[in-house]
Amino acid sequence: MLLHTGRIDEAEQFAREAMIYFDEAGNPAVLWASASLALAVCYRGDAEGAADILSDCDAQQVAVVPFFADLVDRARAWQAAAGGDLIRARTLLAGQAQRLGAAKKFGYEANVLFDIARLGDPTAVLARLRAITPSLSGRLPVLRLAAVEALAVRNAYELDEVAGELAVIGAMLLAAETANEAAVAFQADGEPRRAAAARRRAEEYAAHCPGAATPALAHGTEAARLTRREREIATLAAAGPSSRDIAERLGVSHRTVEPRLQNAY
Repeated sequence: MLLHTGRIDEAEQFAREAMIYFDEAGNPAVLWASASLALAVCYRGDAEGAADILSDCDAQQVAVVPFFADLVDRARAWQAAAGGDLIRARTLLAGQAQRLGAAKKFGYEANVLFDIARLGDPTAVLARLRAITPSLSGRLPVLRLAAVEALAVRNAYELDEVAGELAVIGAMLLAAETANEAAVAFQADGEPRRAAAARRRAEEYAAHCPGAATPALAHGTEAARLTRREREIATLAAAGPSSRDIAERLGVSHRTVEPRLQNAY
């Protein structure tokens, strides 16, 4: 919950101290603390730092507890996202969500499904979230579902409203991300004044989340002017592959990649 509220510093400090305590005690929960730290570092956008922490996770000689392993898997996906590879991140999360659903771990499955939506594919998870959210308690799952429903159809007004409700319950990072999405949707709908107002609200919410640098928050920058596909293509291109290689990876034609690269650059 520290991450959802945008308290990245506190989450990181808590995880570091927990790592020391559990390591000294020889407690398997050191894996949980390490994965929690990796996730917090990912929320800062530090892919390399998260990769180092996850390497340490792999080297730890402790008993594997399923819940701890689930958090490590989630952190690996967010490490990919922090590095700009949203496609890989969503693929890893989708596989994890299937495993969690099969194990009837619906609460954590909902967390992972919402991650997929935050990282650019709300449509893929909407039906499943609708199915499992009624079994979850609290206001947050309901608001997350509302956010995904609005994201799936790019409903700017609904996104704006949900952002405000997330802020009311203290989920400031999610509120900032959702307000950013509202701003992008308003802009696409030809409503620049509402877009500007939504972006100001996003900035106000983000001010409560120092250090946060999630992909959805990047929509408040120049990257907001690109489509998600354009951002993904640009991210892959930065690693050096040819446009034909990028097209093959994304499952699209070479002619689809070229104009989007031109628009991105």
